[in-house]
Amino acid sequence: MWSTIFGLRTLEGVEAEFYLEAMQLVVDYLEQYAASGEEVDIFTYDCIFDGASFEQKVVLLHRCLTALLNPTVEAPTLTNTLEAAVYNPFAHGSLLLFPHLQTSPVLLCEVSQENDETLVNYRF
Repeated sequence: MWSTIFGLRTLEGVEAEFYLEAMQLVVDYLEQYAASGEEVDIFTYDCIFDGASFEQKVVLLHRCLTALLNPTVEAPTLTNTLEAAVYNPFAHGSLLLFPHLQTSPVLLCEVSQENDETLVNYRF
């Protein structure tokens, strides 16, 4: 379980699949950078998480993942570092998507009314 502003909850279904996939991608990314000895370019702005070793980050990420996916696991006491760990997969995802969002065309949505029907047209 995870403590949110909406109470205790766990991820299920598509949410759980999405977060698990995001977590796997970020661990692969971190492992690649750890093996090469380079600095990662994902920052959560939590100095403890960002300064942690690969192994320490994996432990923190695993703690978050376990709590988010397993309703029998007690919600951890939230700290800046755990919040940074739970955010890290989203930071990685936005790093992957941002270049595409900058170069992709703008999608416009036009809504019109014809013969008591609402028509929605999308165009670039």
